[in-house]
Amino acid sequence: MQGVYRVTSGGRELIETFVAAPGPMGWRYVGRLADQATGEHLQLVDYVVDVEWNLVRVRMADASGWEAIVGPIPGGLEAWTGTPEAERIQQFPGAVAVWTPSPCSLLAGDRRARIAGVWSFPAVVPVVAGEPEELLVSLKLAGHEAISTPAGKAPVEVVMVEAGNGPRKALVRRDLPIACEGWFELIG
Repeated sequence: MQGVYRVTSGGRELIETFVAAPGPMGWRYVGRLADQATGEHLQLVDYVVDVEWNLVRVRMADASGWEAIVGPIPGGLEAWTGTPEAERIQQFPGAVAVWTPSPCSLLAGDRRARIAGVWSFPAVVPVVAGEPEELLVSLKLAGHEAISTPAGKAPVEVVMVEAGNGPRKALVRRDLPIACEGWFELIG
């Protein structure tokens, strides 16, 4: 699957082109964020989970050479961030997910919550040129809606998302997040 999102992050309007695919061992999503106005490449997000939507690895990188790699350790996650000249390793006990500007974070969190039955979870937030942070993410199922598509009406689930910035309404299909108020919308 491939597509394009309009993403709002840090007050900027971005375009994220992505490819995503399930495999026998899990699911992988690779998104490239660019400035909407200039087309300048800003960031790469490479998100990998296993068949139960547990984190395998997240890699983020930007044009300046900054990079973050987050993966599981016993009882939590470990984040390597920085540049080869100035790297930092931090552990986040209890964290189970990574929350990025990319819509893939919502899908991975939603699918994991459904399997684990745990709708609030600590997540690591990589910060470009800064220290990674920990954030409590809460999701709540809030019903179903039908959205218009070129092929007619299609059902989506409504999920309320709380990730440090007040509750937001998101529309999620089984395989793809469609939109989240103030964060993203699928445009192609």
